[in-house]
Amino acid sequence: MFKWIRSAIVLCLISIMSVSAFAGVQVELYYTSHSDPNNRTTYSYAVRVDSPSDIQVNVSELDLTGMAGVLSQGNANYWENGGFTYSSANWHYVRQAPFIMYSTFDIIADDNVSERGFINYTVDEKRGTVEGPVPKTIPGVSVQGVVFFDANRNGSCEYDEFRFDNVNIALNVIETKITDEFGVADFGERQSASYTMEVVNGGPYNLLTHWINTTPTLREFLISDDTIGPVVKYFGFYLNTCLDNIDGDNHTIGFWKHNIKSALQNKNQGIQVSKIDLLIYLAEVENLGPYDIPFDFGTNKLQTAYDYLAYNGSDPVAKLVKQLVAAELNWVSGYSSTEPSIEQAILWYAEWTYNNDLGNANNVASILDEWNNLGE
Repeated sequence: MFKWIRSAIVLCLISIMSVSAFAGVQVELYYTSHSDPNNRTTYSYAVRVDSPSDIQVNVSELDLTGMAGVLSQGNANYWENGGFTYSSANWHYVRQAPFIMYSTFDIIADDNVSERGFINYTVDEKRGTVEGPVPKTIPGVSVQGVVFFDANRNGSCEYDEFRFDNVNIALNVIETKITDEFGVADFGERQSASYTMEVVNGGPYNLLTHWINTTPTLREFLISDDTIGPVVKYFGFYLNTCLDNIDGDNHTIGFWKHNIKSALQNKNQGIQVSKIDLLIYLAEVENLGPYDIPFDFGTNKLQTAYDYLAYNGSDPVAKLVKQLVAAELNWVSGYSSTEPSIEQAILWYAEWTYNNDLGNANNVASILDEWNNLGE
């Protein structure tokens, strides 16, 4: 997206969008320019005469919503403004004209006008009409907010980091958008101005209570004529391990070990989960999350899963996998917490850690252990 080059340089007669003339007189739109900070566009018309004349330019029929008046503009030979209102202006030639002379008048309109209208003018009692300007919408700059799980806590949004949906972001306090499945809140195109963007509601993830922000939750920025879009503001959050006020039916590693061992021994007494259901759950775990690893249970799913759960050593990665097997079995079986969105993000984080940050395996295993004991 780009913005028009806004300049007061006269592009002399390069865009004759509206021309009206009779003998000795010509009126034409010869350039437009945009002026900040008022967000108005100036439409400059050239009036050419080749003999001393009395001219009246009447814009009373130019119906432009938000029109801000008509101003004079000229050089050594000029048209004297005989007084104007917001709907008309009279122009009277007051000096001896050279053989050919140009002068201009401007119509200044707010950017949001859309009507064309007509300009009626009279020269030596001869009437002419020229079409009014076609106000153009000045392209703005696309503005978006993105909310993400800052897994590596570096304040930058990486391509593979989890995005938070259904989070409220406010632009300039009063306009709120909700992030989509990609964590994006789209505010459309915006004109040059100062803005604030803020995460105002953490959505189903309770970002403002159960998470630590790794970037400011309120950002200020400026869009100017030179801004090249899109303008994207990122809001990063990292998990706060405090699980206050979170309950659940999540089961422990021991629960799943017992049921899988019983299934391996074809026992039906004293079980809570059948062998058939366990096989279904393990197949779902294999396909859960964005990564293919760590889980491919192979042809003997029950035995492989049991071996993961039965690990009793001190290796941080193996401990992470052990906790993750139980956590994902809880998720796919419906034994989950009262904060399913947070739980889903944690499961993603655990898989991300296994694939990207094994040095943090022990910490993430401890987080999963807390979740796996919510039901106890």
